[in-house]
Amino acid sequence: MQTKARLKGKDHDLRLLAELFAQGEPRIGRDEAGYFLSSPQLDGLISDGAFLLETAGQVLTEVNGIATLVHGSFLPVELDGHFDEAQGRKHAVIAVETVVARASVGTPTVMINGAPQPRTSPADVLTRAAAAHADVAEALRLFATRPLGWVEVYKIFEIIKANIKPTGLDTTGWVTRKDLNQLTENCNRPELGGPTARHARSAGRPGSQPLTIEKAQELISAIARRWAESLP
Repeated sequence: MQTKARLKGKDHDLRLLAELFAQGEPRIGRDEAGYFLSSPQLDGLISDGAFLLETAGQVLTEVNGIATLVHGSFLPVELDGHFDEAQGRKHAVIAVETVVARASVGTPTVMINGAPQPRTSPADVLTRAAAAHADVAEALRLFATRPLGWVEVYKIFEIIKANIKPTGLDTTGWVTRKDLNQLTENCNRPELGGPTARHARSAGRPGSQPLTIEKAQELISAIARRWAESLP
């Protein structure tokens, strides 16, 4: 029997997830009771509340990471504590809510000869990559972290850098050497990244200009998507 994990969050974020994960597994859907997460990993666990909650949380973390990577304005949604099975049994637990405001942009529709074409969700590529590559799954968990700060950005950089060895990240065409140096220096140096940078003190003078954390998030997201798309 299919198990549905009920979700809570801002309507904008829930609608975005429902669009990204409209097909395949995991899936985000909506019915008369609201938005839900479904996955074969949840089926049959309705009688084991603790394990069901843990498994649903792991699946949702990856979903949130993918959405963050695809849409910078996205904020992670949460389990609302209710799980439904087709037979009508339910298990309830408690979760915590987060509230933040931000702007967003929509997803374009592809037109050929004036006719809208079926859209392949970028979530499909990232979901397959995460299933096939543990490094991608690890990076997505970091993307789901809030706040997504300098430490997390640098960890994602390290994962990608190690994964593609012996190829250098600045030789892939995904990012210029200048931008990469600016990213890593801002992550590491407090005079650039501020008090939340990875280090409290740095030797010498910085060779790059300050970068906002928002720009750093955009840059590491662009790199990570190109990386995930390049994997077999």
